[in-house]
Amino acid sequence: MNPRVWHIAGSSSKVGKTLLMQSLLTVLPGVVRVVKHSHHPLEAEQTASDTGRLKNAAATVRIHPDGIVARGDLPNLLAFFEWYGSGCDHLLVEGYKHLPIAKIMVTDLLQPKTHARVVIGQQPPHTASDALWLPATLPLVPSTALTLAAALWLHWPTASVDWDTWLKVWRLADQDGFDVP
Repeated sequence: MNPRVWHIAGSSSKVGKTLLMQSLLTVLPGVVRVVKHSHHPLEAEQTASDTGRLKNAAATVRIHPDGIVARGDLPNLLAFFEWYGSGCDHLLVEGYKHLPIAKIMVTDLLQPKTHARVVIGQQPPHTASDALWLPATLPLVPSTALTLAAALWLHWPTASVDWDTWLKVWRLADQDGFDVP
């Protein structure tokens, strides 16, 4: 099963990217998985705790009843996406705004070379972009985000990227040393 990848990014925080993803979770059929990228480090472990001492000694993976936390060097992201995306119908990815692939941008300031396929914001893009503009007041509110999510799924499914294209971009990034941590 090859998922559709719904890549959502924005030029700033607090514009409604996560809210849009939550809304997509309610309208997309089948199994949906989420990847949320952040440039902020994870909160520090207490140095005196068992986990903190292990984290300081080596890369660690903590397995909890409600999820997994991995600390240390980033794994090969291509291998991660191949593993995590397998077996789902849709993969929602937030962040990686500089990745050279089509994405949904939630922003009022579209930067050149963002590879936007859809722009959600109060004003149309001022750059030479062939992206579809969906007008919306930012930050998004729940009712607007749900309307946009439904419209994306029902009317603009091409706002998503096919699985093979997504993996191809990550393969190129991996080979070229593209900085996408």
